[in-house]
Amino acid sequence: IEIISEKCLAQLPFLSQEKEIKFLTAEIDRLKNCSCSEASSNLERLREENLKLKYRLNILQKSLQAERNKPSKNMINIISGLQEVFGCAIKAAYPDLENPPLIVTPSQQPKFGDYQCNSAMGISQVIVFLLSILGDLILLHIIIIITIYIS
Repeated sequence: IEIISEKCLAQLPFLSQEKEIKFLTAEIDRLKNCSCSEASSNLERLREENLKLKYRLNILQKSLQAERNKPSKNMINIISGLQEVFGCAIKAAYPDLENPPLIVTPSQQPKFGDYQCNSAMGISQVIVFLLSILGDLILLHIIIIITIYIS
């Protein structure tokens, strides 16, 4: 008798879970088969709230897209600005060179700064010249451009 009662006690949680599963299955079937007029007021309230939230989400998405498409006068593309400065300096330093290489990239090592211009390497392959002199000539023209810009 003790063994049987222990087995019965061990099965009690499973019996309540089975009852709950049967109840939920019946509730799901009832909700699937009922028409909109028979739906509970809670379900109707949740459907209305869902429609309102979808409407608000649509408005927010459109607003966000409009903000993203606005041109910003405050945002500056640093790399394009640096390319413009280095491009002018290279053209001034080497006016006879057609389509000189313009390579401005973020620096790989922070100790060398945030950005680097590697155009002197490409120019040295086109013009046989000392690499350090090429870089110094570009730097000289950058200093000239900045001086003109500041004054």
